[in-house]
Amino acid sequence: MNRHTCYRFAFLLAALLAWPRAYLSACDTWVARNDATRVAATLLAKNSDRTVFDCQPLFYYPAREWPAGSVIDLGRVTIPQSRKTYATIGSGPYWCWGYEEGMNEFGVAIGNEGIATRPLAELRETVMSGGSVEYGPTGMDLLRLGLERGKTAREALEVITSLLEAYGQFGSGLPTAGVEAAYDNSFLIADRKEAWILETAGRQWAARRITESVGSISNMIRITTRWDIASEQLRSHALEKQWYRETDGLFNFEEVYGSSTPAERLQTRRSRIRADRSCGLLRDHYGSITTATMAGIARDRGSTPAIDMDLTASSCVAEIPDDPDEIAVFWWAPSVPSSSCYVPFFIEAGGIPDILSRAGTRGRKIVRPSAAERDEFSGDSYWWLFRDLADLVNLDRDSRIRTVRNEFDALEETFRERVTAVKREAAARKKAGDDDAAAGLLAAFTRECVNSVILSVNELRDTFREQSVRVTQQLAPYLGSYTANFGMYRNTVFRIEEKNHLLTLIIPGSAELSFTYPDENGYWLEKMSGRVALTFSEDSSGQVTGMLLHQTTPFAKTAGPEEPLPEGVPDEVKDLPGTYELAMAGASYRVFIRDMVLVIDVGQGHVLGLTPPTGDGVWGFEGDNSAAVSFDRGEDGTVTVMNLHQSFPVHRGLSAAYAAEEIIAAGSVREGIEALQRWRDDPGYFIDETDINALGYRLLNAGNTAAAIEIFRFNVTVFPLSFNVYDSLGEAFMLAGNREEAIRNYRKSLELNPNNDGGRKMLEKLEGAGE
Repeated sequence: MNRHTCYRFAFLLAALLAWPRAYLSACDTWVARNDATRVAATLLAKNSDRTVFDCQPLFYYPAREWPAGSVIDLGRVTIPQSRKTYATIGSGPYWCWGYEEGMNEFGVAIGNEGIATRPLAELRETVMSGGSVEYGPTGMDLLRLGLERGKTAREALEVITSLLEAYGQFGSGLPTAGVEAAYDNSFLIADRKEAWILETAGRQWAARRITESVGSISNMIRITTRWDIASEQLRSHALEKQWYRETDGLFNFEEVYGSSTPAERLQTRRSRIRADRSCGLLRDHYGSITTATMAGIARDRGSTPAIDMDLTASSCVAEIPDDPDEIAVFWWAPSVPSSSCYVPFFIEAGGIPDILSRAGTRGRKIVRPSAAERDEFSGDSYWWLFRDLADLVNLDRDSRIRTVRNEFDALEETFRERVTAVKREAAARKKAGDDDAAAGLLAAFTRECVNSVILSVNELRDTFREQSVRVTQQLAPYLGSYTANFGMYRNTVFRIEEKNHLLTLIIPGSAELSFTYPDENGYWLEKMSGRVALTFSEDSSGQVTGMLLHQTTPFAKTAGPEEPLPEGVPDEVKDLPGTYELAMAGASYRVFIRDMVLVIDVGQGHVLGLTPPTGDGVWGFEGDNSAAVSFDRGEDGTVTVMNLHQSFPVHRGLSAAYAAEEIIAAGSVREGIEALQRWRDDPGYFIDETDINALGYRLLNAGNTAAAIEIFRFNVTVFPLSFNVYDSLGEAFMLAGNREEAIRNYRKSLELNPNNDGGRKMLEKLEGAGE
């Protein structure tokens, strides 16, 4: 049983692969007010991070008056339309009505972030336990609604909060995912005069006006004990829920409404790193911040986690001039900022080129996120051209990123040099009353910029693709079908395919994971989380025969040991005992010391002992090399996380055992055995000793002893050096009443493994019965 230790944890792999990347992705929004910039303008920037297939086109919607009784279908909820909406420009997912980032005709700009809160956790738990809840708009919907209905930052804030109080905000925020991917929202809202941070928790909220020169938000609550305005029920709702008591002292919004699960505390720490990084870079450039500075921050990879990520779906810099007569600019770059190019867009232009608003093969369709299908590449989509380029860059990032930046930096510099004169001329024409001429001038300039960028991105793609022929050849040996047989993945066919020039693992019903190229140790690292990896096995001829799926799962330490430590425990072990949790999978393990050995209680009566750590601090499981644990320490030196390392074998091809079982179930044992014999030399199938043995026992338990004997006999011919196959055949003969053959096979099993105590006892019983 020990060699199957990892199967006790297999549900974790399933839970994490099925878990949308809400905990692995991030967003960042930062602002520089006019006193910190070199231009007479406020600058707001955002990086929107999504799943890699979540195409995020750019949209323009003109101002419009609506008939009485008009409604808006937001995909999962319908709300009344306003009688008048303002012109907006912004980018949003292909399945979503709203924006991840945007600006309106009055120079109001907004970015939002997903955050975890107690009200959100309650709603999730209700749904997971079968209860019913009210679904509401996404944070992206609220963002666009704020832009369409608010002439100032304060008005947009009031629009968002009034809608929030009326309709809530619960529901999935990621395509193909359910409510486990729901999140509440924070917003950074700016106009030419002021900027606000708005943080929400269910239908409650608090907002603080930014009085500093710079500010930022990320995936966490930042408002604590000071805010300028808040929902009327903010305090009373917390009292009612018993999240806060009058005796607790000063009301702290972050502590009262922020979710405090271990996984979310880890996420908060990661978010704070990015927020501190963006603010630090803004302060470093105080007084000289420009759109180029903001774009540079969007491309920054100087922190871990970084602001610029391979998951980033778009980025913007909203340039809001102090002078209301001057024309605002919405600089926008699709996909990963470091591999992309910012282009200037203008609401006064009255529209944008069509290619900007096209999604991939799925097209633009407003649906519930759980009903959204994965979008895929289309050469007619501006966004997908850049996603494809980013993937090509990542095949050889160190050299290719320099080529990309040389090309796009030159284009951006040209755009910035020319945009001032274009804006000035357009403003003059507007002032003269010729709005159409101003719009035409701005639209022509943007169109020219877009066309030059498309030309460059396609030339770069062609160049890199030609260089990538060898890469495709490198992937070819690994492509095809593999069969897993652990945990919930019993006889589950996985696929390895090439997608976007990357090795992609497709796990039906769970995940589609892309991997970077192997490191010096042969590990292919999953590009989104970095916590999943693949290694491949080969036969003597170099043919790939299977793979190991490696998973590292972090468990946050939530409590110390339940009992005093025994005398003599080494100092380096004393702070390891305690309780470790993974909230998203509902898993909790207790580490303690028993008989001076560190052990883990994994539930259901199973306590697993750990072997002393290796030089790199990895503790193995006794008698098993398929799983191990390691511990991380915080800045103060105390243990904060236990990492569970697992390896799951996945065979190349289809399982001969399960395919033969289907033939046998149809009524022909002989044909099943003949098929197994054929498949011994068929690379499309694999023959696994354990799988064949399990098939024999299923037949044995079903009362088909004769068929079981034939299956066990086949296993003996394929694996003649395995003691276990003879043991199983002996058991089958014993149940069939063939004492002589049972004794012969048990003797062979003991010859191969004298320590087979179970076989020894059965042999003694059989031999004794004949005396």
